[in-house]
Amino acid sequence: MAGLLASGLATGLGVAAAGVAGVAGVVVVGAAYVDIENWTPFLPNGFGGVMAGVSAVFFAYIGFDAV
Repeated sequence: MAGLLASGLATGLGVAAAGVAGVAGVVVVGAAYVDIENWTPFLPNGFGGVMAGVSAVFFAYIGFDAV
């Protein structure tokens, strides 16, 4: 029974490590395509634009929850 537990723990650790490695790989590959000039102007529509987007997403999640 202890061997089965150890095998399960090792498998879980391996799967978690593969997931972390996958995310890290996407970040590393994506970093090559970053263009800092696209970051300006930051928030061109101001805080009101952010709030409009947040409210749209909020109501979309409410609708999804109703389904």
